[in-house]
Amino acid sequence: MEELGNAALAYYPLVFAPLILLLLAPVVGSSMRRAFAAVLAVGAIGLSVLASVQSSTDVELGVVNPFPRDDGHPPDIFITEHVGAPGWQWPLVGALFLAVPGLLLYLRRNLPPRSPSPLLTGSALGLWFMVGRLALEKTAAPLGLTWALGLSPAVAVMLPFLGAYAGARGRTFWQFVLMLLCMALIQRLVLSGVGYFATLDRLGTHLDVGVIDEVHPPFGGAIVFQEGDLTDRWLRLIAIPQLMFWVPATVVAGVALGGIPYWVARKHAQR
Repeated sequence: MEELGNAALAYYPLVFAPLILLLLAPVVGSSMRRAFAAVLAVGAIGLSVLASVQSSTDVELGVVNPFPRDDGHPPDIFITEHVGAPGWQWPLVGALFLAVPGLLLYLRRNLPPRSPSPLLTGSALGLWFMVGRLALEKTAAPLGLTWALGLSPAVAVMLPFLGAYAGARGRTFWQFVLMLLCMALIQRLVLSGVGYFATLDRLGTHLDVGVIDEVHPPFGGAIVFQEGDLTDRWLRLIAIPQLMFWVPATVVAGVALGGIPYWVARKHAQR
Protein backbone atom coordinates (compact mmCIF):
# COMPACT_ATOMS: atom_id res chain seq x y z
CA MET A 1 0.00 0.00 0.00
CA GLU A 2 2.86 2.36 0.82
CA GLU A 3 4.42 1.62 -2.56
CA LEU A 4 1.18 2.54 -4.30
CA GLY A 5 0.99 5.80 -2.40
CA ASN A 6 4.59 6.64 -3.24
CA ALA A 7 4.01 5.84 -6.90
CA ALA A 8 1.03 8.23 -6.96
CA LEU A 9 2.80 11.16 -5.26
CA ALA A 10 4.34 12.53 -8.46
CA TYR A 11 0.96 12.44 -10.20
CA TYR A 12 -1.22 14.04 -7.52
CA PRO A 13 -0.37 17.64 -8.53
CA LEU A 14 -1.07 16.83 -12.19
CA VAL A 15 -4.41 15.23 -11.27
CA PHE A 16 -5.59 17.70 -8.64
CA ALA A 17 -4.68 20.91 -10.48
CA PRO A 18 -7.33 20.42 -13.22
CA LEU A 19 -9.87 19.40 -10.58
CA ILE A 20 -9.27 22.56 -8.56
CA LEU A 21 -9.59 24.69 -11.69
CA LEU A 22 -12.94 23.07 -12.48
CA LEU A 23 -14.12 23.61 -8.92
CA LEU A 24 -13.13 27.29 -8.97
CA ALA A 25 -14.46 28.00 -12.46
CA PRO A 26 -18.15 28.59 -11.55
CA VAL A 27 -17.30 31.39 -9.10
CA VAL A 28 -14.81 33.35 -11.23
CA GLY A 29 -15.32 35.73 -14.13
CA SER A 30 -15.21 35.03 -17.84
CA SER A 31 -11.54 36.02 -18.26
CA MET A 32 -10.44 33.57 -15.58
CA ARG A 33 -12.59 30.85 -17.13
CA ARG A 34 -10.85 31.43 -20.45
CA ALA A 35 -7.52 31.11 -18.67
CA PHE A 36 -8.59 27.90 -16.93
CA ALA A 37 -9.81 26.46 -20.25
CA ALA A 38 -6.49 27.40 -21.83
CA VAL A 39 -4.57 25.58 -19.09
CA LEU A 40 -6.63 22.43 -19.68
CA ALA A 41 -6.12 22.78 -23.43
CA VAL A 42 -2.35 23.06 -22.98
CA GLY A 43 -2.39 19.92 -20.85
CA ALA A 44 -4.42 18.08 -23.49
CA ILE A 45 -2.03 19.20 -26.23
CA GLY A 46 0.96 18.08 -24.17
CA LEU A 47 -0.54 14.63 -23.70
CA SER A 48 -1.33 14.46 -27.42
CA VAL A 49 2.32 15.15 -28.16
CA LEU A 50 3.29 12.41 -25.71
CA ALA A 51 0.92 10.04 -27.52
CA SER A 52 2.70 10.81 -30.78
CA VAL A 53 6.12 10.25 -29.20
CA GLN A 54 5.02 6.89 -27.79
CA SER A 55 3.21 5.73 -30.92
CA SER A 56 5.76 3.00 -31.65
CA THR A 57 6.04 1.63 -28.11
CA ASP A 58 4.00 -0.88 -26.12
CA VAL A 59 3.20 -0.56 -22.43
CA GLU A 60 1.96 -2.96 -19.77
CA LEU A 61 0.11 -2.54 -16.50
CA GLY A 62 -0.80 -4.86 -13.68
CA VAL A 63 -4.07 -3.38 -12.40
CA VAL A 64 -4.18 -3.67 -8.62
CA ASN A 65 -6.77 -3.55 -5.87
CA PRO A 66 -5.65 -3.67 -2.21
CA PHE A 67 -7.71 -5.18 0.60
CA PRO A 68 -6.90 -4.73 4.32
CA ARG A 69 -5.93 -7.63 6.55
CA ASP A 70 -7.07 -8.45 10.06
CA ASP A 71 -3.66 -9.36 11.50
CA GLY A 72 -1.80 -6.07 11.43
CA HIS A 73 0.10 -6.91 8.26
CA PRO A 74 0.10 -4.68 5.17
CA PRO A 75 -2.94 -5.02 2.90
CA ASP A 76 -3.16 -7.82 0.39
CA ILE A 77 -2.61 -6.32 -3.05
CA PHE A 78 -4.27 -8.32 -5.81
CA ILE A 79 -3.56 -7.95 -9.51
CA THR A 80 -7.02 -7.99 -11.03
CA GLU A 81 -5.97 -7.62 -14.66
CA HIS A 82 -2.86 -7.61 -16.83
CA VAL A 83 -3.17 -5.02 -19.59
CA GLY A 84 -0.98 -4.50 -22.63
CA ALA A 85 -1.61 -1.62 -25.04
CA PRO A 86 0.11 0.63 -27.57
CA GLY A 87 1.92 3.46 -25.83
CA TRP A 88 -0.15 6.18 -27.51
CA GLN A 89 -3.47 5.09 -26.05
CA TRP A 90 -3.23 6.22 -22.44
CA PRO A 91 -1.90 9.73 -23.25
CA LEU A 92 -4.76 10.14 -25.71
CA VAL A 93 -7.23 9.12 -22.99
CA GLY A 94 -5.59 11.66 -20.68
CA ALA A 95 -5.89 14.34 -23.36
CA LEU A 96 -9.62 13.65 -23.73
CA PHE A 97 -9.99 13.64 -19.95
CA LEU A 98 -8.75 17.25 -19.91
CA ALA A 99 -10.19 18.43 -23.24
CA VAL A 100 -13.84 17.53 -22.60
CA PRO A 101 -14.30 19.56 -19.37
CA GLY A 102 -12.04 22.27 -20.82
CA LEU A 103 -14.35 22.65 -23.81
CA LEU A 104 -17.44 22.73 -21.59
CA LEU A 105 -15.76 25.34 -19.42
CA TYR A 106 -14.99 27.49 -22.46
CA LEU A 107 -18.56 27.20 -23.76
CA ARG A 108 -19.86 28.34 -20.36
CA ARG A 109 -17.32 31.14 -19.98
CA ASN A 110 -19.86 33.99 -20.13
CA LEU A 111 -22.24 32.70 -17.49
CA PRO A 112 -22.45 34.93 -14.39
CA PRO A 113 -20.33 33.78 -11.45
CA ARG A 114 -22.32 31.89 -8.82
CA SER A 115 -21.88 28.99 -6.46
CA PRO A 116 -22.94 25.80 -8.25
CA SER A 117 -25.04 22.98 -6.85
CA PRO A 118 -22.77 21.00 -4.52
CA LEU A 119 -24.67 17.78 -5.24
CA LEU A 120 -24.48 18.02 -9.03
CA THR A 121 -20.91 19.30 -9.04
CA GLY A 122 -19.60 16.69 -6.62
CA SER A 123 -21.42 13.81 -8.29
CA ALA A 124 -20.41 14.78 -11.83
CA LEU A 125 -16.75 15.44 -11.10
CA GLY A 126 -16.40 12.35 -8.92
CA LEU A 127 -17.87 10.10 -11.59
CA TRP A 128 -15.77 11.76 -14.30
CA PHE A 129 -12.63 10.88 -12.33
CA MET A 130 -13.87 7.32 -11.89
CA VAL A 131 -14.42 7.00 -15.64
CA GLY A 132 -10.98 8.46 -16.26
CA ARG A 133 -9.33 5.91 -14.00
CA LEU A 134 -11.09 2.97 -15.60
CA ALA A 135 -10.16 4.19 -19.08
CA LEU A 136 -6.53 4.66 -18.07
CA GLU A 137 -6.43 1.18 -16.58
CA LYS A 138 -7.71 -0.33 -19.83
CA THR A 139 -5.00 1.52 -21.77
CA ALA A 140 -2.12 0.54 -19.44
CA ALA A 141 -1.31 3.97 -18.03
CA PRO A 142 1.43 4.22 -15.38
CA LEU A 143 0.36 2.61 -12.11
CA GLY A 144 0.91 5.79 -10.09
CA LEU A 145 -1.35 7.77 -12.41
CA THR A 146 -4.20 5.26 -12.18
CA TRP A 147 -3.86 5.20 -8.40
CA ALA A 148 -3.92 9.00 -8.16
CA LEU A 149 -6.89 9.36 -10.50
CA GLY A 150 -9.52 7.72 -8.35
CA LEU A 151 -12.90 8.59 -6.91
CA SER A 152 -11.83 8.79 -3.26
CA PRO A 153 -8.85 11.17 -3.73
CA ALA A 154 -10.99 13.39 -5.96
CA VAL A 155 -13.78 13.52 -3.37
CA ALA A 156 -11.31 14.44 -0.63
CA VAL A 157 -10.14 17.44 -2.68
CA MET A 158 -13.71 18.47 -3.53
CA LEU A 159 -15.16 18.44 -0.02
CA PRO A 160 -13.95 21.89 1.16
CA PHE A 161 -15.26 23.46 -2.06
CA LEU A 162 -18.61 21.68 -1.74
CA GLY A 163 -18.93 22.91 1.83
CA ALA A 164 -18.29 26.48 0.68
CA TYR A 165 -20.84 26.12 -2.12
CA ALA A 166 -23.50 24.83 0.27
CA GLY A 167 -22.88 27.71 2.66
CA ALA A 168 -22.90 30.32 -0.09
CA ARG A 169 -26.23 28.99 -1.37
CA GLY A 170 -27.73 29.41 2.11
CA ARG A 171 -28.22 25.73 2.86
CA THR A 172 -28.70 24.69 6.47
CA PHE A 173 -26.11 22.47 8.07
CA TRP A 174 -28.39 19.43 7.88
CA GLN A 175 -29.11 20.14 4.23
CA PHE A 176 -25.36 20.12 3.70
CA VAL A 177 -25.10 16.76 5.46
CA LEU A 178 -28.00 15.39 3.38
CA MET A 179 -26.26 16.62 0.24
CA LEU A 180 -23.09 14.74 1.25
CA LEU A 181 -25.12 11.60 1.82
CA CYS A 182 -26.91 11.84 -1.53
CA MET A 183 -23.66 12.55 -3.38
CA ALA A 184 -21.91 9.61 -1.74
CA LEU A 185 -24.83 7.30 -2.54
CA ILE A 186 -24.87 8.37 -6.19
CA GLN A 187 -21.13 7.88 -6.56
CA ARG A 188 -20.92 4.57 -4.75
CA LEU A 189 -24.06 3.10 -6.33
CA VAL A 190 -22.70 3.87 -9.79
CA LEU A 191 -19.29 2.46 -8.85
CA SER A 192 -20.93 -0.68 -7.44
CA GLY A 193 -23.03 -1.06 -10.59
CA VAL A 194 -19.96 -0.81 -12.80
CA GLY A 195 -18.20 -3.29 -10.53
CA TYR A 196 -21.10 -5.71 -10.89
CA PHE A 197 -20.81 -5.88 -14.67
CA ALA A 198 -17.00 -5.74 -14.57
CA THR A 199 -16.92 -8.76 -12.27
CA LEU A 200 -19.69 -10.91 -13.76
CA ASP A 201 -18.65 -10.23 -17.35
CA ARG A 202 -14.91 -10.32 -16.54
CA LEU A 203 -14.32 -6.92 -18.05
CA GLY A 204 -11.16 -6.14 -16.10
CA THR A 205 -10.13 -2.95 -14.23
CA HIS A 206 -9.75 -2.79 -10.44
CA LEU A 207 -13.51 -3.28 -10.13
CA ASP A 208 -13.32 -6.80 -11.56
CA VAL A 209 -12.83 -8.85 -8.40
CA GLY A 210 -13.47 -12.22 -10.04
CA VAL A 211 -9.85 -13.32 -9.62
CA ILE A 212 -9.83 -12.86 -5.83
CA ASP A 213 -10.28 -16.17 -4.01
CA GLU A 214 -9.58 -15.22 -0.40
CA VAL A 215 -9.41 -12.02 1.67
CA HIS A 216 -8.73 -11.25 5.33
CA PRO A 217 -10.96 -8.33 6.34
CA PRO A 218 -10.23 -6.28 9.48
CA PHE A 219 -13.30 -7.72 11.21
CA GLY A 220 -14.13 -11.40 11.21
CA GLY A 221 -12.18 -14.30 9.88
CA ALA A 222 -10.87 -15.04 6.43
CA ILE A 223 -13.37 -15.08 3.59
CA VAL A 224 -12.86 -17.88 1.10
CA PHE A 225 -14.95 -17.66 -2.04
CA GLN A 226 -16.41 -20.63 -3.82
CA GLU A 227 -15.10 -21.20 -7.31
CA GLY A 228 -17.23 -19.49 -9.89
CA ASP A 229 -19.37 -17.52 -7.40
CA LEU A 230 -18.74 -14.08 -8.85
CA THR A 231 -21.85 -12.49 -7.35
CA ASP A 232 -20.64 -13.23 -3.81
CA ARG A 233 -17.25 -11.69 -4.62
CA TRP A 234 -18.92 -8.56 -5.95
CA LEU A 235 -21.25 -8.30 -2.97
CA ARG A 236 -18.57 -8.75 -0.29
CA LEU A 237 -15.68 -6.93 -1.97
CA ILE A 238 -17.45 -4.07 -3.75
CA ALA A 239 -21.11 -3.47 -2.91
CA ILE A 240 -21.01 -3.86 0.87
CA PRO A 241 -17.73 -1.93 1.44
CA GLN A 242 -18.78 0.86 -0.91
CA LEU A 243 -22.21 1.36 0.66
CA MET A 244 -21.50 0.45 4.28
CA PHE A 245 -18.07 2.08 4.64
CA TRP A 246 -17.36 4.61 1.91
CA VAL A 247 -20.77 6.31 2.03
CA PRO A 248 -20.64 7.14 5.77
CA ALA A 249 -16.90 7.86 5.48
CA THR A 250 -17.65 10.46 2.81
CA VAL A 251 -20.25 12.13 5.03
CA VAL A 252 -17.91 12.24 8.02
CA ALA A 253 -15.01 13.51 5.91
CA GLY A 254 -17.31 16.07 4.32
CA VAL A 255 -18.28 17.50 7.69
CA ALA A 256 -14.63 17.51 8.81
CA LEU A 257 -13.14 19.03 5.66
CA GLY A 258 -16.08 21.07 4.47
CA GLY A 259 -17.50 22.24 7.79
CA ILE A 260 -15.35 25.35 8.22
CA PRO A 261 -15.69 26.48 4.59
CA TYR A 262 -19.44 25.93 4.96
CA TRP A 263 -19.78 28.17 8.02
CA VAL A 264 -17.50 30.87 6.60
CA ALA A 265 -19.40 31.00 3.31
CA ARG A 266 -22.79 30.92 5.05
CA LYS A 267 -21.91 33.83 7.32
CA HIS A 268 -20.59 35.80 4.38
CA ALA A 269 -23.79 35.11 2.41
CA GLN A 270 -25.95 36.33 5.32
CA ARG A 271 -24.24 39.72 5.50
